[in-house]
Parts: sequence; C-alpha cells; structure tokens
Amino acid sequence: MDAERNDGEVATIDRETEKKIEKRVKRILAKANLYEITEFKIQKAASEKLGLDVSQPPYKFVVRRVVEEFLQLLKNNTQTKR
Repeated sequence: MDAERNDGEVATIDRETEKKIEKRVKRILAKANLYEITEFKIQKAASEKLGLDVSQPPYKFVVRRVVEEFLQLLKNNTQTKR
C-alpha cells in the first residue's frame, strides 16, 4: 500500500505488515464496545500490541480502511436482518 506523506513523498507499507495491522484491528473491533471505541483508541491499542506507531501514514490509512470495512459489514448485516 502506498500513501502520500505531507512532504509529498510516498510512503510504502509491505504486505506482511499491512496484514498484521489488519488482523490486530479486527481483533480489537471484535472485542470493543462500539459505542465507546474511537479510531484513536484502536490506533493506540494496535500500536502497543504491534510495537509500531500505527497512527502515522501509511499505517493509519490501513487502520481507517479496516474500521470502515468493519462498520460497512455491520451495517449490511443489520439491514439484512430487518
């Protein structure tokens, strides 16, 4: 995954690291109270477990994507049950 930094440079993340972040974020979301969790809290918890600051690009974009996918899936599942 590539992400443009503030200085115009492109930051790249290797697939293995991206997968680790995805897996950790999904675990956090699965156990989280969705009324209280924030993207910042997810970043902090993932950073502590992975030993990597995922609040920085390009890692934070992976976190955001996984959170958005999770919420979309949750929304779709809720609509299907109605």
